[in-house]
Amino acid sequence: MNEVSLFNEKTMTVKEIAQAMGVSTDTVKNCIRRIMPQKMQNGKTTYLNEIEVSAISKELKSNTQVTNQLTYEAGSQVKNTTTELEVIANYKQATEALITMLNAKNEELKKQLIEQQPKVDTYNRIANSTGLKTMQEAAKLLGIGSNTLFSVLRDKGVFYRSNGVNLPAEKYIKRGLFEVKEEPYKRDNKDFVYTRVFATAKGLLWLEKQIAA
Repeated sequence: MNEVSLFNEKTMTVKEIAQAMGVSTDTVKNCIRRIMPQKMQNGKTTYLNEIEVSAISKELKSNTQVTNQLTYEAGSQVKNTTTELEVIANYKQATEALITMLNAKNEELKKQLIEQQPKVDTYNRIANSTGLKTMQEAAKLLGIGSNTLFSVLRDKGVFYRSNGVNLPAEKYIKRGLFEVKEEPYKRDNKDFVYTRVFATAKGLLWLEKQIAA
């Protein structure tokens, strides 16, 4: 540190201040020109006393804080922008994945509807039918032959054969699924009784489930 006898006080040159503060001499010069332009004289070495050096130090620190703040805010803005872009990208990706999943699910539902349409049609025919139906009529509503229907029901123990006639087991009659009626008829002037089995509306719906199983 240099001494000027005129004021008998300690002084520092621009170079010494720059070295002490870890900045360039141009930075110090620019600061001096900004806050104390009268100190800068061309061709002459600039000396600053302790008060002036302190003012330069405060100014440089102030500018550094402003610069750091601006840098921080700019960095934060970039960071926030990046985060927002990531959120948008993730949202777009999630939306596309959801749309793909929904489209696949929709196609699967369409396929199921096509496969189940015959069953739905059968159910609608049965549900819309009224009154008692002969087993032949029931078979037609179910979309199968009457012989096949009787065969399936016998295999399930629902019907049994008696004197060549297919009859429902008593427990299924009690459940209200079938009714058995005897209808008289004449042949060769002789009276006979013809046994007929009818399916109720409840029985038709039950039969549809049995056939589908």
